[in-house]
This record gives sequence, structure tokens and C-alpha cells, in this order.
Amino acid sequence: MQFAGTVVNDLQYSFGEPPEQLDHQIPHVVAPIFPTFDKVIVSGPGEVPPALGTPFPEDPDYRKLRMKFKLTSDANVDLNSTYSFSVNTANLDLVRWTLVNIPLCRPLNLGTFFGNAAIQLVGYEIPAAIVSACPGAHPHRHLNYMFNLRLSQVDEHSVQDLPNAGCSDDEVEEEPGPPAVSGPGEAVGEAEGFSDGQDEDEDLPQSAASHKAPGQ
Repeated sequence: MQFAGTVVNDLQYSFGEPPEQLDHQIPHVVAPIFPTFDKVIVSGPGEVPPALGTPFPEDPDYRKLRMKFKLTSDANVDLNSTYSFSVNTANLDLVRWTLVNIPLCRPLNLGTFFGNAAIQLVGYEIPAAIVSACPGAHPHRHLNYMFNLRLSQVDEHSVQDLPNAGCSDDEVEEEPGPPAVSGPGEAVGEAEGFSDGQDEDEDLPQSAASHKAPGQ
């Protein structure tokens, strides 16, 4: 983690704390959200957001500016605009579930670090009052999630055991997903935004990306 801190500015992490503690942290590795993403596109009202699945044409001047952001307020977030994020890494091979291209290290299976647990790529914010009351900590109960993407390793046998395995598209019944979680509108601009985090109900390691408007 010390090495990672030399590559990513303002890296914050925790290996987790006893859930009996009221303001406990869950295992996480996060950094301020705006400078963490590779590309950020702000589409104003009436503008068409960039298509997903293609490289984003980010303005070079805006990129230089956002790299200095530490708080959401630094970005002057406009709730009427759409924010498109993309994230890329040469250090994570999800197909082989390994950590790669780390200087002086051979490829490492992700299970070495957290067993069979899933990875969650997330973005969340922390109210300004909590940032002041709990400096250097991200208490789980105070995190307001903007997005949460869960990645799990599965093998052939695991896929066959899934409820909808072998079903055609017409046979698959959609299950309702978890409710969206976001902070109150007035908190945007006062809260610290971070990429990475954890699901409300599970203590899993985490790490983030998405395409989403910050306002509801």
C-alpha cells in the first residue's frame, strides 16, 4: 500500500475494523474521485453524453484542472449536467483474475489478497461534518454511494449453478436490484468524493468507474 501511495495521490485505505464499533470502516482502497478517473466528460443540459465503449475525448485543459481537485466542491458540480467517467488500468487482468505489470513483482492472483471475495468498484461521498469529525477515516454508515459495481470470479461450474444458467433471454426473469443510494442534493459540493468503497450490506474489498449524472 505504501508503494501504491507513491503512484496515487491522497490514497486512503483500511483493512477493516470490528463491526461492533459504531463508526467502523470496512476494507477499502480509495482516492479522490475526479483526479482518479482516466477521463471525465461534462455534458451540459441539452448536450448528448459521449457513447460508452469508446475512448472519451476529454479536454486537455480540463484534465489538468481536475487533477488538482481534492473535494467535490473543487469541481463545481452542476446537477443539471451529466458526468461521464472512464477508468483504465494496465495492472488488473480480470479475465485471469490477477494483478499484473507491477515493478519487480510476478503476476499475483487476486485471491491472494482477499480469498474468494468479490471486488466492488464504487464511488461515494462523505458529508463535510463527518470529514471533520473523523479525519482520515471513512466510517461505513456515513458513506453516500453514487454507484457500485461488483466483480466476482466464476468458473464453468459456478456459471452452471447460477439461477438463470442455460435459460434463453425469453426465459430469464429479471430480479429487482438494490435501491440506488445517493447523498442529499445539498451535500454535493460540501462532501469529499471518492472512487472505491463497499456495498451497504457486505464487507467486501473494493476498488471504481461509471457513467452517471450526479443529481437525481
